[in-house]
Amino acid sequence: MHFRIVEANSDYVPALKNKELHLVGFAELGMAYFRDYLVDAFGYKLEDAIRLCERINRADETGTIYPQGCLTGLPVRFFRAPLDQRNILQFRACLRDAFVANRDHCKSHEMVFHYACAISNRDQIIDETLLMAGTIDDDSALDMVTIVADSTSANTALQRTAFGSRGAFTLGIGGTCNGETTARDNQREVRFFRAAGADRNTIMTTNWLQVYLIEAARKKLCTMIYCTTCGAMEFRLGVLHALTSATGQPPRQHFDRASSIEIARALSRVTPDDNALVSLEQAVRCLLFDLWSGISVLGNDLKYLEVLLAGSWAGDVLRRMKEHHEAQQAARRAAAELQANALKRRGEQKRLKQEQHEKRLAIKKERDRLWREKKASGLAS
Repeated sequence: MHFRIVEANSDYVPALKNKELHLVGFAELGMAYFRDYLVDAFGYKLEDAIRLCERINRADETGTIYPQGCLTGLPVRFFRAPLDQRNILQFRACLRDAFVANRDHCKSHEMVFHYACAISNRDQIIDETLLMAGTIDDDSALDMVTIVADSTSANTALQRTAFGSRGAFTLGIGGTCNGETTARDNQREVRFFRAAGADRNTIMTTNWLQVYLIEAARKKLCTMIYCTTCGAMEFRLGVLHALTSATGQPPRQHFDRASSIEIARALSRVTPDDNALVSLEQAVRCLLFDLWSGISVLGNDLKYLEVLLAGSWAGDVLRRMKEHHEAQQAARRAAAELQANALKRRGEQKRLKQEQHEKRLAIKKERDRLWREKKASGLAS
């Protein structure tokens, strides 16, 4: 990995338009480079660019506009005050997401971290970026990290080592912290949002499941739960394949305990925007049906799945599915009860008719006996 630090006097708009590099900035609502590149390089309206920055900051997670372009935003709060230990760990997780976005999506050979515009904790931010970059060993495409700052001065020993080096630079951030960011890599959410007023998708962080669901909806994969033609097998097996690719778990052909729990956790972090609700809900319903069956292996019927999805959009879909299922069950019970009562009534009516028929037969029998006796006495006289 090679490193350099430059001042903010380069125009990255042409390179961004041609996807020649992957630029990472901070989502400042006011005049700042990330917001301006949204407008100048990718044609966002100013209000849409501001709205996207607001969403990144509100989610407090990394956001990238891929596949439209290789431009990624970090929450602005990290750049406006010194970072304590907790915020350092959170910032590292967001940085790791930016590197994951490059590895899995952008695949650029150069990442530019644009930290110009008077950030208050310059050296801390730059050092953390260098330390994180030094841990990246799973991105074969990436070979250059550029830091853009208000000045090119190397103020720390780490910066002097990195920017004075002519060869590879490899530093780690320590086993505990590195392990945490790696774990977050497998657990953090992938969200697709459509920018308001524009025909573009925006990926928020790296939730593998939402990426797959959006792609399945785009491809119009069958997601009918009881499809008698294909059984929605391409969609169902695709979820398991995506799980394997994202987490490194062993490949599987059916939902088991481990896969059901992992998918449910990822599903709890799926948050589509209003334009994607309809297209995703049928796919999520099919997935929830399979999870319902898979989770039941745990012996907790629906309760455990409800706990995993509590408070999420998928949890609301599950609640409506449960209410629909319970309504159908109640309707079936009412229909069965009505049918049973109808059979009972028909049986009662049949019994009454039989009794009335037997009474008529008895009356006729008595009338015939009297007639015969009368006829016999007439003949005798």
